[in-house]
Amino acid sequence: MSTRPRARVLALIATLLLLGLIAVPTHAQDVPTTGFYGVRVTAQTVEETIAPGGCVDYTVTVENTGQHPVSSQAHTIALSITQPPSGWTFDPALPASVDLPPGERTTRPLGLCAPAEITRTESATVTITATVTNDFGDPPARSTTTVEAVAHEESLFGVDVPDTYLFFILGGIGVLIVIVILTRRKQRNAITISCREAVKEVQSGRGTSFPVRVRNDGSERDLVNLTTSSLPAEWDLFLPLADLALDPREEQTVWLSVRAAETAAPGQEVPIRVTATSTGSGGDQATIELRTRVIGDGATPRRPEEEPLEMESEGETSVLAPERTVAVKRRKSA
Repeated sequence: MSTRPRARVLALIATLLLLGLIAVPTHAQDVPTTGFYGVRVTAQTVEETIAPGGCVDYTVTVENTGQHPVSSQAHTIALSITQPPSGWTFDPALPASVDLPPGERTTRPLGLCAPAEITRTESATVTITATVTNDFGDPPARSTTTVEAVAHEESLFGVDVPDTYLFFILGGIGVLIVIVILTRRKQRNAITISCREAVKEVQSGRGTSFPVRVRNDGSERDLVNLTTSSLPAEWDLFLPLADLALDPREEQTVWLSVRAAETAAPGQEVPIRVTATSTGSGGDQATIELRTRVIGDGATPRRPEEEPLEMESEGETSVLAPERTVAVKRRKSA
């Protein structure tokens, strides 16, 4: 074979290859117009990001672009859509077809929904095709569009976190918030109560006093209410102050006086509960238990040096306390 025929063959092959490349369809063989028939379909084409179980709502627009010179009869435009990946669904789905006269358009909703559970990130891409058949034997007119949705796992501070871990993390944060609120409330209204000697000895028919110390450990001025438990019959108790106004870190001593019954037997012990309650928003409360022990007439009660002395007068006993005098009535001895 000579060089010239070979060159002609090569040129023919190159021409056929070029024509073949030109004939390759670039978008699903879109043929928007054939003769008097035409169609166009559009939808949102930007990527939409959703959470697991969420849906992206698209508005699909179908237009009959045909221009029939004789008839304005509606054309049936078939709609089809590719199937999404496993677990993805359509809600709502597109109808199988729509009827449109030439030059008119219509819209239909389309929802693309992600699975409720995904691993990290999943996406779905579907193609919508609108086709109208040509009555004159020409190829049908066809138009396509593509939509895409991407689903991400729930994230916390920009980090992907599985749903189970997210539940525990948010639960832990909630518990910490509650603890902080309760702690701050307690710091704002915190009360302590104490007594340097919780047990006192007393003879029948005589009295003794307890130096009860109340302190405001909160950060706000507080009004503290003092209450006591009840005593047995014929026992007397005197609390000179029922309410104390205390500044932050301020403390005050209240002398609680108790007189034993004339018939109290040696060895008898009587408990006394003293409760200090904050009237602030926190309602903090503190309680201390004191005890009074009855001794015989010949015994001498133990008395700390700082306890106020008991001064007797006819018909009453006065307890002299620092900056305060408390009167406790008692029966006159025979």
